[in-house]
Amino acid sequence: MQNFVDFLEQPTLTKAELVAELRQKMGISQREAREMVDAFFQTITETLASGQDVKIACFGNFELRHKAARPGRNVRTGETVIIEQRSTVKFFASLKNKERLQAAVMDDMQRNRTRPLHQGLLDLVPEPPRKPTRQRTRSRKTTTPAAAQPAA
Repeated sequence: MQNFVDFLEQPTLTKAELVAELRQKMGISQREAREMVDAFFQTITETLASGQDVKIACFGNFELRHKAARPGRNVRTGETVIIEQRSTVKFFASLKNKERLQAAVMDDMQRNRTRPLHQGLLDLVPEPPRKPTRQRTRSRKTTTPAAAQPAA
């Protein structure tokens, strides 16, 4: 259970932390770093809104997906409703990025001697209840010494 709790409590990189990291690495002011991050995200958003995909080498692709209208159900009333068509964004990490992430995870596991998260989650799954075993009773045939000897 502790592994699952640790997974939920893993820190997330926020926009403010990204600005602070950029400021430190580039040696620029807080305002300049915030403007750069805002401009980056705004460019990605505008490009996706115009119907184009965004491809960033060695990082990944943001692809626009169009979902058709479909019937749905209001869970409170049980009433059937139509879910309107919409567009969503899907991110695909590049192969190089996946390899770097995998190497970083493996390095962290070796340093901290931890197991991968999915192995910890398997510990949370309870074992199915076992059926009670029925003890079989053998009927013992009792043989008498006279019955054991064939008749001559």
